[in-house]
Amino acid sequence: MKKIKWIIAVLAALMVLTGCTSEEPQKIPETGAADTGTVSGAVLYGKEDREILDAYTAIVPEGVHDVKILFLTAGKADSILVMIDDTVSLIDTGISASPSRLIPAMEQLGAEKIDHLILTHTHNDHIGGYEYLSQIFEIGSLHTSSISMNLGLLDNLVSGEAHYRHDPGDVISVTDGVWFEVLGPIEYNQSDDNDNSLVLRLAVNDTVVIFAADMKYAEEASLMNHGMIGDCDILKVGHHGYDDTASSEFLALAQPEYAVISTDRGEEKESAHANVIARLEEAGAEVYITDEYNLGLLAEIAHDGSVTWTEMHTLGDTVKVKIDAVSKSEQLLTLKNKSGRDADISGWLIYSDRGHEYFVFPEGSVILSGGTVTVGCRDYDGMPDYEWNISEAWHGSKKDKAYLYDSYGNLVDDKKSE
Repeated sequence: MKKIKWIIAVLAALMVLTGCTSEEPQKIPETGAADTGTVSGAVLYGKEDREILDAYTAIVPEGVHDVKILFLTAGKADSILVMIDDTVSLIDTGISASPSRLIPAMEQLGAEKIDHLILTHTHNDHIGGYEYLSQIFEIGSLHTSSISMNLGLLDNLVSGEAHYRHDPGDVISVTDGVWFEVLGPIEYNQSDDNDNSLVLRLAVNDTVVIFAADMKYAEEASLMNHGMIGDCDILKVGHHGYDDTASSEFLALAQPEYAVISTDRGEEKESAHANVIARLEEAGAEVYITDEYNLGLLAEIAHDGSVTWTEMHTLGDTVKVKIDAVSKSEQLLTLKNKSGRDADISGWLIYSDRGHEYFVFPEGSVILSGGTVTVGCRDYDGMPDYEWNISEAWHGSKKDKAYLYDSYGNLVDDKKSE
């Protein structure tokens, strides 16, 4: 199989780095200085309740469409690819390492662009991959909530995209006859930004999907009190399935046939909680958990509304390359090729767990059979085979871990720093 075509683009990005709505949304000026409300002349900037718009009541889903929804296996993080006809929408970007799995999945599915990028809230496990992706793809439009504890973070994060903030009741046009409906947030939560999550409803091919982001009990209650929750066929469960989401009252209204929990129980053992799974099954839902699938779980919604679920797999023949050492005192990582043949590591990626930094090997990178290569940061007092253009990748005093991915998104190895 040909090499992943984003390798060169990623390398170039690293060198650089050292959708309309029926109700006109609030488009953010380049200065990021849009007000979201005032009290006594002071700018609240996203920290107030919002009125529910009537845009969602005016739309009528129509037509039949080719629909694929990929729930990426992204760790305890969210990244959901929604492909409808020739449009590509992405709901959240996962952590900063998630694009190393998302981009190969997009290539398998034939997705070469991102028409609509939706960031549900400002936590790193939902927006961490944005910077990486924005260097690889031209993003048609960016969509966020008008409510957030940290709205300014998004203003500082985004680059040149058309950026729209949405109130509840607003809609995001996907293609002819298809919209994302914004269900919430409605009421500002000053204690937990999870409960300021952008919650979406998608109706297509007589099938309804609710994307609940990290919504917990408080936002569930708010949406129910305002009549924004109804039946759905597929529920992306809120807050990684912790036992503070998917209440019995919420599920009695939603009544999902299928439920997807995006998490990694190896990272967070309390996620995909047994109580949540029990409530979902009691409500009649068939439950899927992303950590049980290789690259992700793909839902295909047929023209008649039937849903087919398949597991997506990473590609490639991974040779036996291991992380031999991660020295936090020297800021040096060593890879060793333990196989009987040379290993082409072009496009392979190293990710630092605590610092959320990544290094991509350039085209033509090879480790000879039985040989080693070193990757050193700027603070390394020596001549590594490859220089990582940051001063420190591995935390000097706290626990840290290195992850090695191949160019197809396979996790090849991981090792704690010493």
